[in-house]
Amino acid sequence: MLAAVTLTAALTLAGCSAGSSDDSASSTGNPGGIPVKMGILGPQTGAYAAFAGVGELQRGYELAADDFSKKYNINFTDEVVDDQSDPAVASRAVQTMLNDDKIDVLLGPATSGSALQIASVVQSTGRPWLSPSSSADNLVDMSIQPNWLFRTINSNAMAANVVGQYLYANNAKVGLIYSTDAFGQSSLASMQAYAQKAGKDLAVEPLAAGAPDVSGAIQRLKDAGVNSLYITMSNGADIAAVTKAISDANYKPNPMVATGQAEGPEYSNVASPSDWANLKIVDSRDLTSKPVQDLAAEYKAKYGSPPSRLSTVANTYAAVQLYMAAVAKVGSATNYEAVRKAMEDITDFSSLGVDFGTPFSPTDHDLFDADPSKWFLQALDPNGNLISTGSVPQG
Repeated sequence: MLAAVTLTAALTLAGCSAGSSDDSASSTGNPGGIPVKMGILGPQTGAYAAFAGVGELQRGYELAADDFSKKYNINFTDEVVDDQSDPAVASRAVQTMLNDDKIDVLLGPATSGSALQIASVVQSTGRPWLSPSSSADNLVDMSIQPNWLFRTINSNAMAANVVGQYLYANNAKVGLIYSTDAFGQSSLASMQAYAQKAGKDLAVEPLAAGAPDVSGAIQRLKDAGVNSLYITMSNGADIAAVTKAISDANYKPNPMVATGQAEGPEYSNVASPSDWANLKIVDSRDLTSKPVQDLAAEYKAKYGSPPSRLSTVANTYAAVQLYMAAVAKVGSATNYEAVRKAMEDITDFSSLGVDFGTPFSPTDHDLFDADPSKWFLQALDPNGNLISTGSVPQG
């Protein structure tokens, strides 16, 4: 690591209705470097705080600042704001961050619902915006120009295209279990669009977060003859409830694929090895690669526990690395239009062992794409550790 975090003066936002800030501001980076004020928005309280909280965004940013601020001569100050997983709170909070606190760049929100709510405000204000965890398809709208949003997580449509080809192989009967929030609704729309285009049927079962009994949904899928299953829930605990019900029903869909919410402790700490024995986890990044695992080790050494969502940490790390490279090229964080264009013009970019070449362009602000050869399936060993099962097979 190249720098340590130091705490500075405490600050708060006026009025808890606009979201509440962390109890301190912090700075990290290269003292005397180009000053950057980073705003980080996500849930510290509320229903999603435990599994989609602001912590993984903040820590991914801090790790990137530790590793690259000297190279790019950046000195960050930051402000962390709680949006309570509430889009209305996020909307009020981001206006305060942009207009009163004068942040130079926004990181987050952590959830798709809040991100969709604030999109028009950030785009109209004109401030670089990094989104490493919001996968809603309509979040990145390149008809808006100039466009200020740069996303370093795959969209739900990309995942549907890649996973759909795998799930529907061998004329399988495919089912989808999805959460009823913005992420789940977007996943549903993406899979339905894929199925319709492919001329395939799709059985669907919605589940609310924390549903006390999911056995009915599982039994309906089993009775319908679904033998290939996609699980897109917003948190690992709900995926655990689903896989336990599948195990209890002696239901054996194969393949059974879940999104990255099942990759870490938020799933494995509440599920059993027998529940995940047949589970595959899809991601646009190989989370078992040495560079990503080295980042996980760095995370654990710094914070004392492993990442809850390694993919979010890695995607945040890449987003902040890209942003720092753009600021270094411009020589200032406050020339927002120049920084935005510099991010579009970056070439020869590599992060965590992956060569992205030209990651963005004036017409493409998504880091990842839907090329199945670049996507990976992972599984959990009996101890809950991620293992690779290779790239996503295509039928």
